[in-house]
Amino acid sequence: MKLSRLSLACIAGCLIGLMVIALAGGIMLQKMRARQSDMHSLMVLQNHIDNFSAASDGLLNQRADPSLWQAYLADVDVLQQELEKRREAYPAAQRAIHHIGEIVTILEAVYAEDGDDVEKDDVLSGSSPIGGSQRGQIITTRVAGLGIAIDMALREIADQQRRAISNSTNWIVASFATTTLLFGLFCMLAFALLYRRIHGPLQSLIRVASRVESGDRHIRVQPRGNDEFSELARTFNRMRDQQQKDQDSLEERARLLDIAGDIARFGGWWVDLRNDQIYWSDMVAEIHGMPYDFSPCVEDGIGFYAPEHRQRIRECFFACIETSTPFDEELQIITAQGERRWVRTIGVPVHDDQGAVVKVEGAFQDITAQYEMKKHLHHALKMRSALIDSLPANIAMIDSEGNILDTNNQWRQFGIENGACEENLGLDSNYLAICRGVAGNDARDARQAEEGLAALLNGRQDEFSLEYPCHSPTRQRWFRLMARRLDSTEESELSLGAVVMHIDITERKLAEQQLEKLAFEDPLTGLLNRSGFTTAFNRQLQEEGWQAHHQVVVMDIKGQSNINDAHGYQIGDRLLTQIGHRLKARLDSQLVGCINGDSFIFVLSGEEGTTQDGDEQWHWLSLLLHQPFQVDGIAIEVSARFGFTLLGEQQRSAERLLHEAELAMFEARRRGIRDWGQYTQRLDQEIHERIELARDLQRALAESQFELHFQPKVNLHTGKMIACEALLRWVHPERGMLSPGVFIPVAEQSQLIGPMGDWVVFEACRQLRQWQDANLDVVQVAVNVSVVQFELGGFVDQVRQAVTTHGVDPGSLTLEITENVFVHQSEMLLEQMHELHELGVRLSLDDFGTGYSSLLYLKRYPFDEIKIDMGFVRRMLDDPYSQRIVDTVLGISRVLGTDTVAEGIESPEIRDMLLDMGCFVGQGYYYSVPLAAEDFQWLLEKKAALPPSSGAT
Repeated sequence: MKLSRLSLACIAGCLIGLMVIALAGGIMLQKMRARQSDMHSLMVLQNHIDNFSAASDGLLNQRADPSLWQAYLADVDVLQQELEKRREAYPAAQRAIHHIGEIVTILEAVYAEDGDDVEKDDVLSGSSPIGGSQRGQIITTRVAGLGIAIDMALREIADQQRRAISNSTNWIVASFATTTLLFGLFCMLAFALLYRRIHGPLQSLIRVASRVESGDRHIRVQPRGNDEFSELARTFNRMRDQQQKDQDSLEERARLLDIAGDIARFGGWWVDLRNDQIYWSDMVAEIHGMPYDFSPCVEDGIGFYAPEHRQRIRECFFACIETSTPFDEELQIITAQGERRWVRTIGVPVHDDQGAVVKVEGAFQDITAQYEMKKHLHHALKMRSALIDSLPANIAMIDSEGNILDTNNQWRQFGIENGACEENLGLDSNYLAICRGVAGNDARDARQAEEGLAALLNGRQDEFSLEYPCHSPTRQRWFRLMARRLDSTEESELSLGAVVMHIDITERKLAEQQLEKLAFEDPLTGLLNRSGFTTAFNRQLQEEGWQAHHQVVVMDIKGQSNINDAHGYQIGDRLLTQIGHRLKARLDSQLVGCINGDSFIFVLSGEEGTTQDGDEQWHWLSLLLHQPFQVDGIAIEVSARFGFTLLGEQQRSAERLLHEAELAMFEARRRGIRDWGQYTQRLDQEIHERIELARDLQRALAESQFELHFQPKVNLHTGKMIACEALLRWVHPERGMLSPGVFIPVAEQSQLIGPMGDWVVFEACRQLRQWQDANLDVVQVAVNVSVVQFELGGFVDQVRQAVTTHGVDPGSLTLEITENVFVHQSEMLLEQMHELHELGVRLSLDDFGTGYSSLLYLKRYPFDEIKIDMGFVRRMLDDPYSQRIVDTVLGISRVLGTDTVAEGIESPEIRDMLLDMGCFVGQGYYYSVPLAAEDFQWLLEKKAALPPSSGAT
């Protein structure tokens, strides 16, 4: 039961008890009054009886008159009636009635007896006395006795009445006492119940409150039931839970504040201006190196600051007091331990209700680490600026609108050298507007630069680059514009756009022009080389369309080696040059090229020869060489063999047409019957032969018919062998020893070059491991690799597996790749070469100068070594042009930071010239022909000395 209902029940019970007591008291009082009234009426009756007795005695002693007798009888009737009322309650009343009747009877008898002697009227008149005689005395005595009996009866009635009153009184008292006692017991029980229901929970609350006061944060009241105290307990618990939650939140905030303070090393302080005392947090005390309870005065606090900063903090503090000016300063203090620390102190005034400053409070932070970081950052920025200024590029930063924000020294210097105003050197100018303002020959490049930068600033692309000429009247210059978009951050106040760099690429462009010339021109004749011819012919076919009656002709000079032997290489080279000039002059607008040293290629239109009769065609071509050539006063007659192919109706590439013409020329040379050959379907048989050769190659792979021969690479100065090149040989069961030139083209076309090349790499690594285990002094092995091996895929994994399987250092393996790698320009190929380079394998560019090379591509490919083609090396003694080419290649190698190896060294004179030009490594027949593995191992074991240079000691 709820306490409210219990209280109401107790109050209601008490009220009912009081009402019962009051009602009982009223009833008892009424009964007492009734008893008292009866007692009073008994007393009146007693008096009446006494008067009756007296009247009876008087009537006995003196005769009464009739009126008195009648009054007496009336009084008797009244007495009898009164006694009759009490007869049922009191038996003595009956006796009293009886005795009264006896007295009346006696008196009537007395008066009747006396009447016999006298007249009744006399008797009635009372004139006759009854006393004086013995009988009268007896009657008197009898009447007196009856009176006494009546009196005793009344007394008995009175005693009974008194006893009844006494009993009633006792009953009333007992009843009232009992009622009062019961009411008291009820009240005690009610109050005991209330006490029990109140005192227990109240004591529990008091105990819990005491525990809470003592610091017990988790104590809770256990509610019992659903009464008010239980609800109070639950309310108390909810209040404690909320307090606990608030306290936990405060503690968490305090903990976070402490963490922040500990990490950021900041705290709070305030100054009570009434007592000139500074109060600060523990962290502020710790920063000062003082105890946590230390509380200095203002001057003592100022005294902690470094002498050079005390005046400043004093001015700021008193300005805050006097003018309510807050302050935020970064100053230096000296701790109690004598350590100098940079701090940031912030102070604000606190006003009372009247506006007067009564306190100064603020924050205090140790910023020594930030200050040191700022110093390091400033130093780093200076270093970064110095680094950027040292870069060989003109660098500027522009915003998202194209305005120039900042530049490096090279940009500013370039501007000064080109007439820019020294006041701003382009700062705050709009780069896009500058591009739009360019006119003349440079307008097209400027427009491309503007469009590219606009796309970059608009977010359509992240990077932009452009190579453009910037020639002056006296100097040719090229620049590479490179721009990269910058992502602006929300914290940045500047709207960053991009970084723009102008890199001077003049030297590279000039070198590329030279390489382009080397790549597309034959260095001897100045005509197009193979790559140049096929490139130009393909372009012509695209521009002019397919000309079915045109022919592609390959002309091979017969006996050129004999001419070289008879007159020397210099005369032979000049002869080839004159032949090229004559062809160029005769054919005029047609394409003319020089391939393979002593072979020429050109295009004939349908009008310049016949396509019907090969003999007529040969006759017409022979007329080109009919007149002898004069070389240094020497008349030299030249004859040639020709191979040609008719374009016909089926369209092919220039490379294919050149190949067909070469096949026709090779066929003519092979047959030797006549000096011309035309490509026909008959030559398809050769394709079948190649297929047969491919089948033989497959069998050779399965039956291990291949072996490696090794040619030393030598230090030209000392003659010491420092490496070797592994050369593949095919021991054909029917055709004998075959060199790679016979079967490599077939292997490349049939894709057998993949497993064949893998075998070469594994065998070279195995042989190298065998020599290393035998403690033989060989450092590196070079292996020729076809570009097709890269295209087939998985080549890098094969190389990695080979060096891992045989435990060979990847740096001891060199892969030689020919220049046709640049023709493919494959990103996959480039990626594989970078993977090999990262693996540690050395990469060598083979036969440099005979194919298509570009400094741009050389820069992209990670070559460690460049090999100079033997064709230039062999002629360099007699041909200054070849000598200049070798020197140029050496210069390019130095620029690229690669090693250089010369091939085809066949004399000590060539070796010495290479040393003079700065080439220190080479190979050739002068040192050794390729040797079988056993013979090469013998060379390693004997450490046979190869010819050193004449200057070696």
